[in-house]
Amino acid sequence: MLGSVLISCSAPPYDGGNPTGRAAIMDSANISLSKGECANAIAVLQGLYASANTSNDVRMLMASAYACTTGINFFNFVGSLGENAGDLAGAGFWKLMTKLFPSTLRDKIVEASLLGTDALLSAVVPGTILMGNSLIQNSGGFNIGSALATDRIAESNVYLVLMSMATIGSLQSRNGDPDPTTFLKTKNLPWATAETMDSDGCAYASSIVNFVDALGATSGSVEGSISTTIKTLHDTFATAIYMACSTGCLGAPALWGGVASGCTAAVDCSECPLALRNRTACTGKADDLPSCAAAGIVNFINNAPVGWQSL
Repeated sequence: MLGSVLISCSAPPYDGGNPTGRAAIMDSANISLSKGECANAIAVLQGLYASANTSNDVRMLMASAYACTTGINFFNFVGSLGENAGDLAGAGFWKLMTKLFPSTLRDKIVEASLLGTDALLSAVVPGTILMGNSLIQNSGGFNIGSALATDRIAESNVYLVLMSMATIGSLQSRNGDPDPTTFLKTKNLPWATAETMDSDGCAYASSIVNFVDALGATSGSVEGSISTTIKTLHDTFATAIYMACSTGCLGAPALWGGVASGCTAAVDCSECPLALRNRTACTGKADDLPSCAAAGIVNFINNAPVGWQSL
């Protein structure tokens, strides 16, 4: 009898294959996050997240662990946006993102924001059919994401607004050599043509498209101060970003100046190619629509009056 009790008590508490084990894993991760121990929370969750026992709850918690690495605390961050509301409706947005998410190659802010985005994109409504260009597979076979905001749970889209901000700000910080006082760029972002589009440029443009998609999906569905923030951002940028994609795909000179994308496909891609919601979609070739659209977005940010201004 005693032997059976000892065997029972020694069963591993972190077995993701049963409800008790999954709960123990998630409780442990939550405790780590409450202490600001981001890396430990990621390590605790990784096995469960990458297994057949993952779920939307696990994906959202993993996204929170990556957000912890970027410095996002949901309520504090929403408060920061409220305090800087005057910078949200125009060019001030881009310098504010750079200010809030400083990053160098020595930290992991960009990388964490991208992995967090992967987790959020895979938090889809149960029963959703994923196929074609809407399917995104950046987090392994058990966390397949959707490029369509309407496929994802509401909480995912709300959090994606903030995670995309981290990607935008940190990649601008690394690539635009911002002034440390004004946070204006001192050089243009380097991905203004389809053939200069690399993985960072694609991730940057992808985060902006996912950002405006998520704004549209959550506008009117949330309450409080963040509701006003989301509406302001969507009204300011959604149409402009979709137009920038179209200009890039057409390879035409932009109304806001700068350089043409060099795209040879010369087709309209209104509302941006669905594939661009996937940060790995760009090939860096002149006939690749995601690369063309991404270049159009970068050219907009570099040159438009409501883009990231130069010092």
